[in-house]
Amino acid sequence: MISRKLALPVLLAAAAGTPYVLTEYGVPSVMRDTVTRFVSTEASLVGEAADPEPAFPHTVGSEYDFGPQAANPDAVHSPGIAGPPVADLREVIRFDISPKWVTNRWPRVTLALSESGLKGLRVPLVSGTRIDDLAGSLTYFFGPDHRLQRLTFEGFTGDALRLVQLATEHYGLNPEATLHAGMYVARWNKVPTSVLRITRPPVTASASPHARLQVLLELNRPAMAYGLSAETRRILEYDRQTEQW
Repeated sequence: MISRKLALPVLLAAAAGTPYVLTEYGVPSVMRDTVTRFVSTEASLVGEAADPEPAFPHTVGSEYDFGPQAANPDAVHSPGIAGPPVADLREVIRFDISPKWVTNRWPRVTLALSESGLKGLRVPLVSGTRIDDLAGSLTYFFGPDHRLQRLTFEGFTGDALRLVQLATEHYGLNPEATLHAGMYVARWNKVPTSVLRITRPPVTASASPHARLQVLLELNRPAMAYGLSAETRRILEYDRQTEQW
């Protein structure tokens, strides 16, 4: 059993990326980007200022609601890149937020490329040290109206049950047959609009129980204004061609 003292460095390493994440086809390029963007020691980032705040308004409405400070939380002062701990995954996997919320909550935010019409803000997420916590890269994609249109998480967990419950109970994803550890999909006219794909890494180690499962989560607004990203569509097509889903 990994100790709590060692768990946070291990999870931060997972959030930054590990060598075997580069070996499996179908792993989104954002995880490879994370290797170069977030591989830094905690000590080197102590006291580092947050990136300049984008010029967006800080009040955004949404059909998804959770928490009293959805659009304008207090700025955090965390010595690490992963921001404050997460008691409930709905604190960060949510649509009732703004770019201001993102830059207030995380000390380090990176602009992420996406399809035309969307701008991404990427942050490292280490939700905690429990076996069902998440470690990886979380990206919020905002449209021209500054409303959140897409949310993606790519990373690792030791137990996906808590994330599965969130995806199925709050975002309407349903389980589908797969050779992977799990596949959950929301559809509109039979077309996938959101997906939670859970796979087993090519190599697992008993010393790293928090990284037993590899996770790809993409949630899109139900209105289908943008739909699944091209990267996720390619991954699902690969799964179809290889009869894994």
